[in-house]
Amino acid sequence: MKKIIALNLKMNLNYEEALNYVETLSNEKLDKHGIVVLPSYIYLDMFRKLEYNLGAQNVYFEDKGAYTGEISPSQLKTLGISYALIGHSERRIHFNEDNELINKKIKGSLRNNLNIILCVGETEEEKDLNKTFFVLEQQLIADLNNIENLNNIIIAYEPVWAIGSGKVPKNEEIEESIKFIKSVVNRKYNIEPKVLYGGSVNKENINTILKINNVDGVLVGSASVDPKYLISMIKSVE
Repeated sequence: MKKIIALNLKMNLNYEEALNYVETLSNEKLDKHGIVVLPSYIYLDMFRKLEYNLGAQNVYFEDKGAYTGEISPSQLKTLGISYALIGHSERRIHFNEDNELINKKIKGSLRNNLNIILCVGETEEEKDLNKTFFVLEQQLIADLNNIENLNNIIIAYEPVWAIGSGKVPKNEEIEESIKFIKSVVNRKYNIEPKVLYGGSVNKENINTILKINNVDGVLVGSASVDPKYLISMIKSVE
């Protein structure tokens, strides 16, 4: 099965850097199947030139209306965007997004036939208190509440303490957490979702992570910002 490599560029790249990013990637013959690029909203149209799977880093749940500064799932769909990243820990922490709002965003995105990458994960404090599985189940049940069809939903397991820290869980911890996520979803919805791992993924560890049982791909953050490093990392995937 083809692994998924999702690239979260976050709030990086100015206009010239974004142009260079697109030009650099367009000159490389990469296997585009399985790669999902998630640039800032303002560069989505520019990135369409690459013909990769393209996604937004966030989305609102209404299709239109007086919601200044928001971007709707229907707007993304008309632009040819196929993915939306929802529930990233930075949205949960810095913008106080709770599970109820995340659930609404998922429903709005599904209504517009977008594919979703839903992020879940525990904090370092929760990990130290042995609450990882409790937190994961709580998030999954609440985020997916009253959603019947999960075919378009990919789960990204991102332990909050690993994001941007250079820390990566032990292989067995990743395997156990992803296995648990799949079991929770399968038990409630009778479907086994694809689950990615995210959190300090880089060229040095990407192959090791992709070989872990149950891992269907990775969500890459800071390591995706430099296009030359990114190309080298993707080409290193075995």
